[in-house]
Amino acid sequence: MLRRLPAARPLPVPARGALEYESQHCNPARIRRRFGSSRRRPVVGPASTVVRRVDVVLQNMIEEGLLLVQEDPQHDLKFGFRCRLLSSFDEIDGARCPRSGRIKRVKLAALSVEKVLPLWDSGFPGDRGPYLALDLAKKLLAGTVPATAADQEYQRLWRHCDDLIDDHQDKVNVIMVGIAAAQALLEAFWETPLGCHNVNDATTDIEIDPAERDASSFAAAAYADGASWEGGSDKQKRLEFWTWWLTSAVSDATKG
Repeated sequence: MLRRLPAARPLPVPARGALEYESQHCNPARIRRRFGSSRRRPVVGPASTVVRRVDVVLQNMIEEGLLLVQEDPQHDLKFGFRCRLLSSFDEIDGARCPRSGRIKRVKLAALSVEKVLPLWDSGFPGDRGPYLALDLAKKLLAGTVPATAADQEYQRLWRHCDDLIDDHQDKVNVIMVGIAAAQALLEAFWETPLGCHNVNDATTDIEIDPAERDASSFAAAAYADGASWEGGSDKQKRLEFWTWWLTSAVSDATKG
């Protein structure tokens, strides 16, 4: 028998809303087995100059990412490179601002989930789990929902998707949408990019524990009918997703 998830444990009350969430207790057996186990100095200068400089850096990374996706045999955008790009969000407003960066990362995560929500609606009509997770992520950032309530829903959605994988082997890519939504909610707890400690540009998603991957990882798997290491996945669809992510979603997430 496959091991079940342990019961949820309460989160500590965060000081001034700054909360970092340790997710070791989220260890869904079926999802983990299928998908693998697994400081920067502020820029000094006038604000307008810094913003322009950061915009150039971000644009250069986007162009680099597009080239990397094109050149990758499976048209994948590696986890480590995404970490570097996501970390740059902290600098966009002209000074190091982790909260602003977190807001932008969660917005990008939500956009990634919304890109594949039609798959979920088609496969599990009436199941509002991913929608609730995205709504809670926004409320958590705004401080209008208790962290414990968000944590409980995060774990519930993981368990739900874990059970769905067991019962619907023919809909695994659809179920990845639900997991992506859960990870978008988890990203709202973190001031730094999820899972990005001790990685480099060459680090791939399969090297990262599923519970520490970003929402975009699972959204891409859903869109391409499988992760890059899975036979039968569609690498052209993966190219389409990451091209959209780099050229459209990142721009939308970092505006304003």
